Amino acid sequence: MTSLPEIFKLNVFCLFEIFKQIKMNCETSKSLQNRHKLVQYSDLINFVICHEVFTKAFEEWSHSLYKFLEIDYAFLNTCDLLKIDFAKIYETLKKVSKTDRELFWKFCANAIEENELLSSVTLIYHPTRFYPDHLDSFEAVVNSLKNKKSLRTLVVDVSGYSLPYVPCITTLTKLELNVRMEIEDLLQFCQSNPNLRFLNFHHTELQGRLSDILPYCNKLNTLAFTMKPDIDASEYADVAKLTQLRQLRLKGVHQEGTLLELLMGLKLKRLRNISIPNSFLTKGESLKELHIHVVFISYCIENLINALVNPSHQKLRKLSLTLCPYKVQDFTKLMMAIASIGLLTNLNELYIENPEGFP
Repeated sequence: MTSLPEIFKLNVFCLFEIFKQIKMNCETSKSLQNRHKLVQYSDLINFVICHEVFTKAFEEWSHSLYKFLEIDYAFLNTCDLLKIDFAKIYETLKKVSKTDRELFWKFCANAIEENELLSSVTLIYHPTRFYPDHLDSFEAVVNSLKNKKSLRTLVVDVSGYSLPYVPCITTLTKLELNVRMEIEDLLQFCQSNPNLRFLNFHHTELQGRLSDILPYCNKLNTLAFTMKPDIDASEYADVAKLTQLRQLRLKGVHQEGTLLELLMGLKLKRLRNISIPNSFLTKGESLKELHIHVVFISYCIENLINALVNPSHQKLRKLSLTLCPYKVQDFTKLMMAIASIGLLTNLNELYIENPEGFP
């Protein structure tokens, strides 16, 4: 059996002295003066991350320096979960030269590309000001995900922006997008990832019809999306054709009465959870015909009493209600409606959202 090199047998105090000497060399070398920390301390970083023993000892030696050098980023080539907040990183790099900024993102992209364990990636960009390098940095990271066979989850939260292109990924089971998008791009995501089981599209700016992607989503069991503002929701009726669908969340506000076609199509489905938190259903859109055991739904108080007395609601275990201050005629009616919830004998969880401005 091969023995470990002698350096691994050193006690932590010896390692502390080595860290101290390498750090001193990094800080006194004239060629490294005024360079980005990734460049200036590259010798120290490379030594620290070459083995778990050194990494733990370094964090013990100087936790503040460990954080300052962002040692965790140095593990981009071995981590399984990755979250990049671009705006926060841009702020830390704002006083760094353009050359060193490019070097930083090249380092990140190369490390991600080499990572064969990466299973989940979250990309976030919520800037408070303009960053001229963003497009190049973002593209470099997205391109590094190309053909990543281990990747199962991708979250892209860049509201107000669009994807420069659809990355070549074929192994996703979970996709969450908050980004402006053409339906053709979302269609490409779904076609390329036939094992997709969870899809959440947050943004209201989806150019095209959602129904176009459904033939390529046969394994979806959870679908969430934001309806276009004041839309005729009959456009979404084909969602009921998803044979594996178990959880559905519809955000946004639709034209009253236009969800009926979708709800009728779902009535024989084995849904476990349906959530419509922002829209208020008309009496005709109530779930009286649906056999759903777990429901998260928003009801207008005017229709609440009629909805809850339906026999199909007696199996409800969870219920969420959003009160609408514009449709409640008087406080007495509100109290009667809430009291009627007592008719649900199986209910064990109740959530009531009180919008701002409601007494």
